[in-house]
Amino acid sequence: MIELLQFLVTGLVNGSIYALIGLGFVLIYRSTKVLNFAQGVFSVLAGISVAVGSRMGFWGGVVGFVVGVALASLAGILVGWAVTWQRLSGGLNPLVATVAISLVIEGALLALVGGAPPSYSPVGGTCRGT
Repeated sequence: MIELLQFLVTGLVNGSIYALIGLGFVLIYRSTKVLNFAQGVFSVLAGISVAVGSRMGFWGGVVGFVVGVALASLAGILVGWAVTWQRLSGGLNPLVATVAISLVIEGALLALVGGAPPSYSPVGGTCRGT
């Protein structure tokens, strides 16, 4: 019964995260008429900044969350500015520009953090098998 409750809560949390990301896609498209493919990278940027900052001892908890949201927001503002500038100058297609910016941010994160996923200790302490 406990496992069913854990699966239910995990499914609701993951579904809520995907719903919020999808809502962001819709809001950005409706307001700018540009499908922003760099939006997923903003979530990754926020998550990696929180993980790296907490691992290095810079922040944790609420402060890390605020820093991650601030960095993702700044990246979103810069991408919005770049795409608007591209559109006004008659440069690249805005869709291609968002894909290019997404690849640049992903490459920078890969170069800074590395490709191997970090390991963390469980939240509740050590995990014991039953």
